[in-house]
Amino acid sequence: MDMKPENMLSLKVGRVVSKLIPINHFITTEEYNSFIGSDEPLDTLRLSPTLADEWRLLPQNFGNVYLGETFSFVVNCTNDSVREVVTDVVVRVDLQVGNRVVNLGEIKTSLLDAKQCINDIMKHEVKELGSHVLICTIGFTMSSNERQNYRKFFKFQVLKPLDVKTKFYNAESDEVYLEALLQNLTTIPICLDRVMLEPSPYFDVKPMNTIINEDNVEHWVFGKVNRFNSQECRQYLFSLTPKPNIKYNASILKNLTEIGKLDIVWVTGIGERGHLQTSQLERMTPVYGDLKLIIESIESKVKLKTKFDIIFRLINCCNRSIEPILSFDNLGTNQALLWLGISGQSLGPLKPSSFVDFELSVYPIECNLHCLPTLKITDSYLKIDYKFDEIASVFVE
Repeated sequence: MDMKPENMLSLKVGRVVSKLIPINHFITTEEYNSFIGSDEPLDTLRLSPTLADEWRLLPQNFGNVYLGETFSFVVNCTNDSVREVVTDVVVRVDLQVGNRVVNLGEIKTSLLDAKQCINDIMKHEVKELGSHVLICTIGFTMSSNERQNYRKFFKFQVLKPLDVKTKFYNAESDEVYLEALLQNLTTIPICLDRVMLEPSPYFDVKPMNTIINEDNVEHWVFGKVNRFNSQECRQYLFSLTPKPNIKYNASILKNLTEIGKLDIVWVTGIGERGHLQTSQLERMTPVYGDLKLIIESIESKVKLKTKFDIIFRLINCCNRSIEPILSFDNLGTNQALLWLGISGQSLGPLKPSSFVDFELSVYPIECNLHCLPTLKITDSYLKIDYKFDEIASVFVE
């Protein structure tokens, strides 16, 4: 009775992790050992002495494989016959993802004696969710010069490691604030090594996730030990400012939706590194009126009965020319701040998407935190009034 090829040469595959990566400081040695398991062989699969110096088998087949990780595994082919010598052994490993097949490499040897084995480590950066199938094709020639071939399949699922949700807030100053909510969906703690926003070409970004301690050292708000537990959630905040060449161009800003991409790098407690980048994040387009009034310069704290100056910028956001007339009223009820200057002055003609800067002085007559009084801009062409209330607040001491 002829021996089947799969009984002549057996093939086993097991997931491995590197021994060369030190235990990360965010988990204990006891936790690390529980994640790794014992050094007992997995279903008689053993690493060669050379590989065993650098790699350790995980205890339960492939375990959980997550998107963004590098999937490292050992392929072991053993001649199980008692005395049969085989030649020209080739083990080809392919990975099928959906309808696509990727070759991961081959293991070859010209001669494989009885009870001998060949093995090697292979790696694949996991970039897609869902079902994956390792296809191992084994070919060899028996002593009778008969060529034998067979295939073996190993199926595993790639899971989502992080849940990422985002919120946007469009500020009056055209700054955009992005809040990113992250949840650890893996079964073990991880260390978020990098959470950054790579902005689109139209914005400059400032992360707002660090604090300065008493030693004047900057560190993350999450503390010195960056341990992100399973199912835990975290919030990250980023401020985006339009670049100078488009900051005052309303025609571009009101159609600008692309914000950027979140780039996330983490390390698991067993030393696996992962990397994810989101698709392009988009905000809702901001709503602009015909005119936009912003403050270019203002003091946050002023002295009682001491004049201070404010620099404004008026932007024409509509598609027609206007001639703005600036006016203000100091007769409002309980008005603690008074405008100084001439009301009713013309700011000159403004073409579409153009702007004009002007300066006003303010005289505080009451202490406390107060909003600036109302300013009115009148379009002298169409006789339309635009009122700007509570543009900013100042503290009077």
